[in-house]
Amino acid sequence: MDVMQIELENNSAPSLKDFIEKNNIQGIGFDLDSTLIDTTGYFDMALIMTGMAVAERMESTVVNEEIAIEIRNIAREIYLENGNKPILLTELFHKAISRYRSEEFALETDSVVSDVLSFVYINSPDLYPETEKVLRYLKSLDFPVVVHSHSQQEWMNVKMNMIKEKTGIKLPSLATDINGEKDSQSWKDATSLLGLDISEMLIVGDSLTSDILPALEAGCKHVVWLNHLGKELPEELKDRVHVITKIGDLLYL
Repeated sequence: MDVMQIELENNSAPSLKDFIEKNNIQGIGFDLDSTLIDTTGYFDMALIMTGMAVAERMESTVVNEEIAIEIRNIAREIYLENGNKPILLTELFHKAISRYRSEEFALETDSVVSDVLSFVYINSPDLYPETEKVLRYLKSLDFPVVVHSHSQQEWMNVKMNMIKEKTGIKLPSLATDINGEKDSQSWKDATSLLGLDISEMLIVGDSLTSDILPALEAGCKHVVWLNHLGKELPEELKDRVHVITKIGDLLYL
């Protein structure tokens, strides 16, 4: 199978149903963050807001916005160094400020950071523009769907409630705590909520390390990588993975 880089035409009819039937797929498993909802953009906004609040407490000739962007960029670096694994924003920001200024200053501003970030885990990132269309299409087919997230259960509930409010669709879901591993076993556990084996599933996610590779390792035969940034797919995966650049492209596999 070739890597599928999907280009959509606005007037084209969805072909996902044909793909499902051709490959005898019985259910779909979605990653949640940065697959169905824009968690990346949500966190980026939160980090900039917090950086501005911290910058106001610095005696510096540098513009506050520039300081906020620099701290945000350091936070991104730390996230990458952590293997793209989830980390609580308060902890991430503390590490970023320590690296930017000092551990002492980070401790001094911890309360400010906590206050500004208090909204993050009681609210939800927004759906991507085409997420509702995808979920409604699958609902029209009466097709089983499960959602799997690498996050705290309470925040998972907030996000799933948002999806229900926006789409009218209640989906089964599994949260793997951020202190645990989102791995092949957790993906099996998620698909078992539908009473299905992962070999019968189509798995869709934005992370090679937390979604695509674990699903393949677990025995999934059909996986879709949501490649927002247009990164190169490793050569050894090019005959095993479909690639899309936005969630709406899933309808046209």
